[in-house]
Amino acid sequence: MRSLIEQLRGEHAVILKKLDHLEHLAQRGEGIDEFLRFFDEYVAARHYTAEEQQLLPLLRGNPHLKEIVKRLQEEHELERRLVEHLRHSAKPAAILRLCMQNLRWHVIKENAIMLNSAEAALS
Repeated sequence: MRSLIEQLRGEHAVILKKLDHLEHLAQRGEGIDEFLRFFDEYVAARHYTAEEQQLLPLLRGNPHLKEIVKRLQEEHELERRLVEHLRHSAKPAAILRLCMQNLRWHVIKENAIMLNSAEAALS
């Protein structure tokens, strides 16, 4: 379990670093395609999959973490919907900023709440 938590923390660091880069591009009106590729190939396909298939099922059984798990899963779904909206938006710059802001805060919450709680509960 510890290795999964370490893996997820490492992936969070990758996501935050990439968001820094993408935010610089967005300030110049660029980066939408790069964000979409990163979200599809790394965040959704790799990171969310690891959380949703490996970590969250373990945490759902803990009554103290049940609400946290539910909320973080809802945030995954919200981010997926925002990204779909970005794909079809006539004003993508504003939606891109919202997607990046939501993803950044989600990762920060997962680091501060979910992963720390998971370490305590599963150790």
